[in-house]
Amino acid sequence: MKKKQNQSWKNYIPITKWLPNYSISENLINDIIGGVTVGILNVPQGMAYASLVGLKPVYGLYTSLFPSLIYMFFGTSRHVALGVFAVVSLMSGSCNLRVTQEIISNNGTNMTSTEVEAISINVVKSLGLAVGLIQIIMGLFKANYLISYLSDQIILGFTTGAAVHVLTAQLNKILGVALPRHSGIGKLFFIYQDLITAIIGEKVNVITFGASVVAIVILYISKYILTPRFCAKTLVPIPFDLFLIVIGTIIADWFQVEERWGVKVVGDIPTG
Repeated sequence: MKKKQNQSWKNYIPITKWLPNYSISENLINDIIGGVTVGILNVPQGMAYASLVGLKPVYGLYTSLFPSLIYMFFGTSRHVALGVFAVVSLMSGSCNLRVTQEIISNNGTNMTSTEVEAISINVVKSLGLAVGLIQIIMGLFKANYLISYLSDQIILGFTTGAAVHVLTAQLNKILGVALPRHSGIGKLFFIYQDLITAIIGEKVNVITFGASVVAIVILYISKYILTPRFCAKTLVPIPFDLFLIVIGTIIADWFQVEERWGVKVVGDIPTG
């Protein structure tokens, strides 16, 4: 009976099962390569997803660290790289926008940008805490079986809709135009209406649009042409996206694209 209770306890903390049997000679090198690769990917990805939520890029770096760290103790798959992704970021950003606007309207509109940012951060933290508690409760009750009731059509529809939302959320950044944020029913139609109005009004930043097109082409070539060729010859995946970010940052700083042509850049990211 006692042995059964110990096994039941270990089911909730899987690291107690696999760590004692971990083979350093067989797995350590590959795990280090995988960890470095995921870590490199999380730097630009975390900053980008933070902008979707409506926060500064540094908060994306914070949230890229802790999910993988916690998943090491409670995760059940060695192939999963846990962290933020586009759909969750968009849904969190929509909630953040709605709740923050409600708080501002209730407290008066004479608030500084620092106060608004503090409210936005607290909204996102509260949302993350609430979702985390719900997921812990569902995990304790083994509620993962509920996914079996979702048909393939529902999942495909959800992923397709999410892809459209992610694409739409990036169009104004690709064109270099500032648009008001919308929420609620018909959000996509309002965004496209604003985009068309900006294009007709010739408000598109040509330099930003050109840089976006070049970046997309380079990423496509690196992923579908260069990566398959180099992966067969090297043990460590080559982070083309990171190289692109570093080179793009150097070019942006060297030519002062923000001051000269109004191209938006991330700016200073606090350290520590």
